[in-house]
Amino acid sequence: MAELVANLCVEKFITASNAKENLAKLKGTSSYQRDSFISDGGWVKLAGIKKDVPGAADLCADKLAAMDTIPANSVAQDNTKS
Repeated sequence: MAELVANLCVEKFITASNAKENLAKLKGTSSYQRDSFISDGGWVKLAGIKKDVPGAADLCADKLAAMDTIPANSVAQDNTKS
């Protein structure tokens, strides 16, 4: 369950409009405080689940901290032409 929630957390994190700034903040946070950063940011919150899934924030933070950059196609962009 924690792995699934962590993957959803990563997806929510990297598709946010301020993902690059948040990734920089996450990497600047002490490794033992990164799970709190993720929990406080709400990225591990799922509709219908009242409590955070144990271990999900840690896994999410670890996956994100391992990224060098946010994948370019992840951030929501409007590429339509008028």
